Amino acid sequence: MRHLEQAAEKLPELASIVGASDARRQAPVPFMQDAALALSEAPYDWDGERIAEHAGVTVKLIWQHAAAAATDQERRPT
Repeated sequence: MRHLEQAAEKLPELASIVGASDARRQAPVPFMQDAALALSEAPYDWDGERIAEHAGVTVKLIWQHAAAAATDQERRPT
């Protein structure tokens, strides 16, 4: 294991950097979820492969996003 000099002093700064990075990665997730669901339904009716190819991700990820968006829609008040 690598030893970091002054690790205790650097930890708060490094933790804030990691937290900000995680927040940036999570920001597009709700959009991707809603887009995957919307494109799979009418009037678009795209299949998972087409959405995945367009987004540059795997089909499995598209279906995971679409399922999460559908679950979120069920929970939203109308």
